Amino acid sequence: MDETISLANDPASLAKAQPKAGNKRKRQIVTAACERCRARRSKCDGLRPQCTKCTAADAECVYTVPVSQTRHDVSKARLEKMKEDFELMREVLDLLRSSNTTAAEQLLDRMRDSEDSLAFARTYASQRSSSSLHSRELLTHEPPGPRRRHDSTYSSHFGSQSPSALVSAPSMHFEPSLPEREPSVVRPSELPAHLDIPAEHNYRDAISSFHECSGKLFQVCDEDEIEASFDHVFHNPDGNPPSAISLCRLSALAAVGCLYMKGKRGDELKHTFYHVAKSLLDSCIETDPLISSTFCTLVSMYNIMSRATVALVYIELGIRLCRRFQIHTVCRPPTLSEERWKSGKRAWRTLIFFGAWISATIGYLSPDEWDIPGEGSFTVVERSAGADLEEMVQIEMVKIAVLKRNILHINMASPRLAANTIKTVKKDLDRWYDELPPIMHLFNLTKKDNSSTVSTELRRTIYFVHLLYLGALILLNRRVVIQSSPTELNDELSICSGVSVDKLADDSAVAAEQSARILGLLFDEGGGFERCWIVIFQAYSAGIILLHRFVQDNLQAPPSYVRNGDNLGCIDKCMRVLSHCGSVDPVAGKFEKTLGPFYATLRAAYDKPSSRLVSDLKKTEAELYRLADGIGVALHSQVDWVGSDKSTSDP
Repeated sequence: MDETISLANDPASLAKAQPKAGNKRKRQIVTAACERCRARRSKCDGLRPQCTKCTAADAECVYTVPVSQTRHDVSKARLEKMKEDFELMREVLDLLRSSNTTAAEQLLDRMRDSEDSLAFARTYASQRSSSSLHSRELLTHEPPGPRRRHDSTYSSHFGSQSPSALVSAPSMHFEPSLPEREPSVVRPSELPAHLDIPAEHNYRDAISSFHECSGKLFQVCDEDEIEASFDHVFHNPDGNPPSAISLCRLSALAAVGCLYMKGKRGDELKHTFYHVAKSLLDSCIETDPLISSTFCTLVSMYNIMSRATVALVYIELGIRLCRRFQIHTVCRPPTLSEERWKSGKRAWRTLIFFGAWISATIGYLSPDEWDIPGEGSFTVVERSAGADLEEMVQIEMVKIAVLKRNILHINMASPRLAANTIKTVKKDLDRWYDELPPIMHLFNLTKKDNSSTVSTELRRTIYFVHLLYLGALILLNRRVVIQSSPTELNDELSICSGVSVDKLADDSAVAAEQSARILGLLFDEGGGFERCWIVIFQAYSAGIILLHRFVQDNLQAPPSYVRNGDNLGCIDKCMRVLSHCGSVDPVAGKFEKTLGPFYATLRAAYDKPSSRLVSDLKKTEAELYRLADGIGVALHSQVDWVGSDKSTSDP
């Protein structure tokens, strides 16, 4: 103790006691200790093949970590290897699940013959990767990049499949029934056994159902093309074999059409039609990539209606094909005819709409922007001026779908929206509505003198466009109202745009009332198809807002009096829609089951007011407010995208 004190008090002694800087011994860095030193928890100098302590103890010295690597590096490499093996095995299982019976049996036989299932998966993946190289180069003109890792963020929405795992394979190596190469013409007598072609009347019935029930946006094939395809496949007087393109076109249309057909007939035929279309798609891509983008549109639509996440792959595949021909640009390339340009544009817009719809439904953020042009983060700038009415409607429907997708994304991205963001999004929605062609305004649409100008089919599609717009207003307004205290939010909004929270709540109620009236018009015209998600989701959103407004209005009324019967009439329309769609679609059934008790309570209070009215309404208001808070994520929690074919819905 005394020596320490004396050294501290004597600078000369302290300097003498300190070793010179040049003679200071550097600390040796050991990347990994041997197993014996690790077990004894003693310091190891890392010498190889034996460390100093093991040499002194004449003990065996074992290193489990390679030279120049740390134990962390080894663990990380082992984890990466396990992830790769997991992806390989999952790919094989997905192949077994999605392939037809013949292909699945062949795959199982090969797996049984192998000694190790994991080694088989590696070999099989390697073979498929090399065999699909040609298709991948055809699509991208780039060498295939590294496979993306599984993103667990979206695992709850995708079941065992992630978006990154799906979209990393534009060449569709996950589809066992897609041949690597197939001739562009196929003779029916030479088709493989698993490509049974149904009779012509089955094709015609299914395609007729497609045209009757789907909106104008999804009708990407001209009637002349369809009839020419029928002639090539079933009425060829020269006896020439039908082209794969004609057969794929008819099969893809018929597959989607079967999903609209009622009864068992559609269920029995849809798999056959889909299998034929899917099996011919590769050869069609090699023969005519631009026309094949149309087939990708139909195949993705089939998978969307079947809630199969593989739809994402076909969407991005189709967009890549369109990009090769600069379909996403404003000006038509001189090498492309006007007819092919318009056909490609129809397919591209529909693919963009599908991508936006899936993104809004399951919260999937694509690493690819899907060629969406924009001025800032929230706008789509393709103009409908100069386009014919049908093209005009398609353009506006895509634009509002993208705007709605962006609102849902910013809802998920941040628990709180800045006032400037709110102002920007509201400005984009207002601009979209202000630039809407006059013939698409509801007031002009319902005029009798417009009945000859706008067909019934196109008018229904315009109704869908307005439902998307009203749904976007409800989402934005509800988000602003519930994100913070009214006083704090009112201060922010008044500085930015002079909008009050009360006005936003009123705007939501007005949008909900208009939605209910449009839904009533659709169903009165026979356009309320059970599988339409635009209708289902808007009926649910509007129903919540209207129920909540009904409760708020009547909390201010006398205890023995219930008012706002008009509001209740709009709620009736929403519940009628959910009941009608719920007979076929399970999501609509869930929504009806959620709102049913509230509707029954309010209907009973309206018919027979009681002294307990106020207490009942207060309890109902709190529960409805919670539901209104979750409108933006309702589909995320209710829709089960598992890649199965248990049920179907369409956008």
